[in-house]
Amino acid sequence: MDVHEYHKKLLGNSLILLGEIGGNDYNHAFFGGVSTESIQDLVPYVVNIIELKQIQKLYPHAKIIYADYYNAVMPLYHSPNQFGFTGGVLRACCGWGGTYNYNSSVECGNPLASVCDDPSLYMNWDGIHYTEAAYKLIFESVIEGSYSFPSFEALCNLDGKYFNHK
Repeated sequence: MDVHEYHKKLLGNSLILLGEIGGNDYNHAFFGGVSTESIQDLVPYVVNIIELKQIQKLYPHAKIIYADYYNAVMPLYHSPNQFGFTGGVLRACCGWGGTYNYNSSVECGNPLASVCDDPSLYMNWDGIHYTEAAYKLIFESVIEGSYSFPSFEALCNLDGKYFNHK
């Protein structure tokens, strides 16, 4: 089995969780009217709680990988046409009204909302989430690129250090 086929099989048998994309734990507080200053006070506390080394200690048999989602998505914003996003970067494919086709009172699925003809030409699905085309590119850049630590390539090495690949 060549390396590419091995990686494909390995990833096909793996549980991969890319958490909370398009929203975050602070959204509830923001939408509830909590001040930015109060929320900022929580950030160091939350970061310390989710520190990767601590999580790895709690779950020594799990392989925890940090994915740099921010830098993985930035090329899409900087060069959208290069990735086929000719319909817009900030404009929602599904929504209602305004420059960005977004209104939090008329969410996608509402009878007033409209849907673009070809979502693959848009990065933004509904003003909060990306389109399937954007998520696919982000996922590929995390899995195959340099936006994860340790890299998937390093974890998928063939010497068996991390995985039993019989």
